[in-house]
Amino acid sequence: MRIPLLCLMILTGILQQTNAQQKPAISYRLQVINDNDLYMLQLQDGYYSNGIDINFSLINYNSNNKKQITTWQLTQKIFTPQGRGYFIRNGIDRPFAGYLHSAYIKTKFISVSKMLRYGASVGTIGKQSLAEALQNLSHSFIGIDKHIGWQHQISNEVNIQLQAKYVTQVTAPVYHDKIVIYPYTQAQLGNCFTHAAGGCYFVVGKAESLHNSGLFGAYTKNNLQPNKYRGECFIYYRPQVLYQWYNATIQGGMFERNNQQITLIPKQLMFEQTLGFIYNKQNNGLQLGITFQSKETTVQQKPQWYGTVGYEIRW
Repeated sequence: MRIPLLCLMILTGILQQTNAQQKPAISYRLQVINDNDLYMLQLQDGYYSNGIDINFSLINYNSNNKKQITTWQLTQKIFTPQGRGYFIRNGIDRPFAGYLHSAYIKTKFISVSKMLRYGASVGTIGKQSLAEALQNLSHSFIGIDKHIGWQHQISNEVNIQLQAKYVTQVTAPVYHDKIVIYPYTQAQLGNCFTHAAGGCYFVVGKAESLHNSGLFGAYTKNNLQPNKYRGECFIYYRPQVLYQWYNATIQGGMFERNNQQITLIPKQLMFEQTLGFIYNKQNNGLQLGITFQSKETTVQQKPQWYGTVGYEIRW
């Protein structure tokens, strides 16, 4: 537990120093998001098995009255082969791995239709990520057999990551008040993940403009520019292409090796698409989603599906 506590101390210090230079917050947000393949009712547990994001954000304006968001994030992810039965018969087609990190993220709305998000994180892979312990605990709680093979999980290694994302808003030529397109590019650099991606959000329904939308964590009723609606309710479709140079949850850490871990070769080009729903009203928000992801490794037997459920409160 020493690494997560160190992450908390470092990022909290950065947060306090940065906030001293900002205007008072107009809104606070606490969000919990869970990804799990069991939401797809496939009765299988494999690949991206489970993920939890806990985000605490404060929203305010800079000296130029541009909205900005400061977020502290705690994330834990669990990865396994296709399934317990497949592993017993055929071996590993996706390594056992866990990922735990704390991140400090800054979101700046350059204008009402342009957003820049960047941040840094400190974390760990391997047994220190608590993936094995948390999966065994959850499986025993819901009555699912434990995965065997965790003795071959990716080795412990501390990770440092940098991330950036740029989004712009494109209004549809027709039905522009109900259809919005958000092209984006993003990248991560570090000794856990190094990749670049691009895609689009296609939004249909009652959605605020980019700088006020819950799609980007910016929804609040206390805006300098008034909201268009009394609440948000929309669906979105997000296709994405990703090119990965390095993935430590598949290849193992850059600097730590042992003879027990089993590593594989990642597929460099991946495709992902998400169909989601977002609802925001007053101080509450709900997020639902279904994601399809192509194969992550060169020997992975099939692509994967997983569901997402998120809830947030604001004050």
